[in-house]
Amino acid sequence: MTKFEIPQNNSPKKKFEVVRGGDKKFEVSKPKFSIESDSTEKRFFHQENLHDCGPCMILNVLNQLGILGTTSVLEVRERINQMRQESNPPRILLNPNAWFTSEDVGKYLSTYAGLNVEEYVCFNDVQSNVSKAIQRSIAEQPYNVIYTTSGMHFTAIVNVDGQELFLDSLQNNPIVINEDRRNKEIRQNVFSNRTDVPDRVGIARAGREGHYQIVSL
Repeated sequence: MTKFEIPQNNSPKKKFEVVRGGDKKFEVSKPKFSIESDSTEKRFFHQENLHDCGPCMILNVLNQLGILGTTSVLEVRERINQMRQESNPPRILLNPNAWFTSEDVGKYLSTYAGLNVEEYVCFNDVQSNVSKAIQRSIAEQPYNVIYTTSGMHFTAIVNVDGQELFLDSLQNNPIVINEDRRNKEIRQNVFSNRTDVPDRVGIARAGREGHYQIVSL
């Protein structure tokens, strides 16, 4: 599978176009990516229900990084189910209204975008260690994407041309943030104290061989 370098875009400003997720029906096609290197207009996918934050987050991340090819929530869901079906052993297929898991998101970014993904499980008894490990990873190597699952709602932060953008599909546009806001989002996820299913924080970087790994401390 072809992997992609994250394109550099030195344009000082970016315009954003809001794309409503449920307005059109799309035909599912096989993965075919091209790199957007000179356009300054980025589409933004806004979720219109409770369960599409995962696919909308994936679409917004790919668009902000300039990785084109996936065009709709439906297409993302089709590819997630394809990966689940091809897993060993096969995983349960998701219905159209099901929530994604963090594993779905991480494997999508590694498989279809060629990103190297490390995902941290935020167990309550190791919260401090997880927080330190995440900050150490970010300090040692620049990131392209950070995604979180706090409260069963996926959000992401992308690093584009040295500018950090917060992507929340409940909003209408990306939000420019600073380091303090980024760290706040990470801490809220790590120290969420969920007792049912631990939240997770994923860090993704461009690389020659996209891979996905779960980090448990």
